[in-house]
Amino acid sequence: MWMALRNFVLMAVLACAPVFLLAQLDNAAAPTDLALQRIVCAVPGVDYLFVGSSFTYSGINPLLFTERGLKAYNLGTPCAGVSYYHLLANDYVARTGTRPRTLLIEVTPVSFATGADDWKRYTIHRTLVEPRSHEEVALKYGLGTRYFELVRKSSVQGAQALARLARGQTRPECKKVLSTLGMVVSNTQDAPDGRRDEAKFKETLLDTYPPQKAEELITLAKSHRDGGERVVFHQPPIFARSLYFTPEFMAEYEEMLERLTKAGFEVIPPDDVARYSPADRRNGDHLNSEGAEKYTEYLMGKLGIEIKR
Repeated sequence: MWMALRNFVLMAVLACAPVFLLAQLDNAAAPTDLALQRIVCAVPGVDYLFVGSSFTYSGINPLLFTERGLKAYNLGTPCAGVSYYHLLANDYVARTGTRPRTLLIEVTPVSFATGADDWKRYTIHRTLVEPRSHEEVALKYGLGTRYFELVRKSSVQGAQALARLARGQTRPECKKVLSTLGMVVSNTQDAPDGRRDEAKFKETLLDTYPPQKAEELITLAKSHRDGGERVVFHQPPIFARSLYFTPEFMAEYEEMLERLTKAGFEVIPPDDVARYSPADRRNGDHLNSEGAEKYTEYLMGKLGIEIKR
């Protein structure tokens, strides 16, 4: 019996070995995913660096800063929450060898929602200058059995990376990312009632506020302030999604904002959502390019940057 069990374990290990080996090679070639290209193509020495989720890459246009003689870059990443913010902001400094004069961090209730920091969907920890292993991430963030999903995805990405290396594709394609300085341009307009994605928002009703995320956010902000950066928090409009957080969740979120202010950080108040019509949104909770121009100019005004008409 023990001999049969030993043989079974040995065969299982041998069968899984190629999967784990390929998973280690997932970052052997430059990424082709636009979300990951945004990380590796980061512009050094900026005046303003924006770190956040899809609300950031949809809602902030760095080119408006360029028009005013300022350097900016949009490092918004899909599904990013507080843990992703930490990795993104630190990787920018390590990758470029520079610090932004001002680090603007997106903060909304969604930053603390269960769906934020989707490690499986966007394995940004493997794209960093100093990549984090799946094992480290799984242990630190309590991913449990999702660890095996990460390994399986990375094994596929590893095989794809080897194929790109064989074709000589070793350098990242940055042209598209740099043409907009990280922003995702969209001219799509939302449904007239602004509720196109209402069904998926309802899952947030099940969320409970994670206090450990607030501690992580404050630690991140303090470390970058200690490095000489001006750290500013801003709250992009999230429209219909804001209706689907419980009163208890929102009360703790508001308390967190007060903590940021008491810790000496600038917290820009949210813009009036009534200024944004469905024509300014690409879906129920994201701005399109026209809406992004409005919100970017709002931020610029709050940052003390002259708006030239």
